[in-house]
Amino acid sequence: PPIAHPPPPALHTPRFTPRTPHLACKQVSWVENERYILKCLLKVVRGRFTNIPLVSALVGGLAQVHDSLGIAFVDQVLEDIRFGLESPALGTYQKRLADMRLLGELYNYSLFNSTPIFETLYLIVTFGHELPPEAAAKLDPPDDFFRVRMVCALLGTCGTYFGEGRAAKKLDRFLVFFQAYLLSKAQPVPLDIEFDVSDLLESLRPRLKRLDAYVDALAAVQSILAADAASGVGMLGAIDEEDDEEAAGGVRARGGGGRAPGETDGEASGEESGGGGSGSSSDAGGGEADDVDPDFEREYAKLMMDMQGVRTSGAATPAVAPVAAAATSVPQQRQRRHASDDDGDEDGGGGGG
Repeated sequence: PPIAHPPPPALHTPRFTPRTPHLACKQVSWVENERYILKCLLKVVRGRFTNIPLVSALVGGLAQVHDSLGIAFVDQVLEDIRFGLESPALGTYQKRLADMRLLGELYNYSLFNSTPIFETLYLIVTFGHELPPEAAAKLDPPDDFFRVRMVCALLGTCGTYFGEGRAAKKLDRFLVFFQAYLLSKAQPVPLDIEFDVSDLLESLRPRLKRLDAYVDALAAVQSILAADAASGVGMLGAIDEEDDEEAAGGVRARGGGGRAPGETDGEASGEESGGGGSGSSSDAGGGEADDVDPDFEREYAKLMMDMQGVRTSGAATPAVAPVAAAATSVPQQRQRRHASDDDGDEDGGGGGG
């Protein structure tokens, strides 16, 4: 068999426009061409930076139909980020920044919860520093601030959604480690890096008081680690993945179009637990009540009572009970009509007797 299949013609036709990529993907055989489509989508990090949100939206939409695509895409992005940390090179800096932007956009379109984001952030500031000083200096030189740019790129993309709830606490915790990492670098910090960090902190935590000395930052990190050791939690602190998954599911259930501006994980989970519950109740009650015809219900109830020979006054028969329970908008009116019909039947029966 051939090593690589030829590209699907539906993806390379003049009628293929940026507005209809999902339609083109639906026209190809997914089982045979999924790997090729994944390869094409991953090439976005080598193209224009402005195309990353568009491709992330496309992946988010396709992942609702093909779960394997979303899983493979996210795994490959995380693998590329780690590979860049293991083998840093000047020629890969632009691609590595694009990978950070892509990861943040994928979170915005709810392909995963906040846990991979914070795992990646901690990986950036800690990778290689467990090695001997000589090896660590090769992976992350003291005068190299590119990892700071990576953190700014990722948090600048999705950090605005960590404003409330448990995600806000996780971000506050990481910012302490981030400041300690920044102060551990060669001082003074270049002006462009300082401006990027200041803009990031101003947008995420306007009231945050920055740490000025490395000793103070190190003491703050040690206190956090001591508190975590006393409580028995891990590196990322107390993480409730179920809440984050519910938040992601709530956003995806609203159409998969990404998170609303200013929306946080807490708001998304609140809408899922609160708004979602009311929606399910309306589907079980009020949603079906709009489709119920009162005249049909009355005639159907009379027919069932005549067939079973049961005479009731205001109570529905067991066969009619599920439909009556669903039609919550007209229960009292139906009961009055049943009562009037039963009264008429009893009067007629009494006169005949």
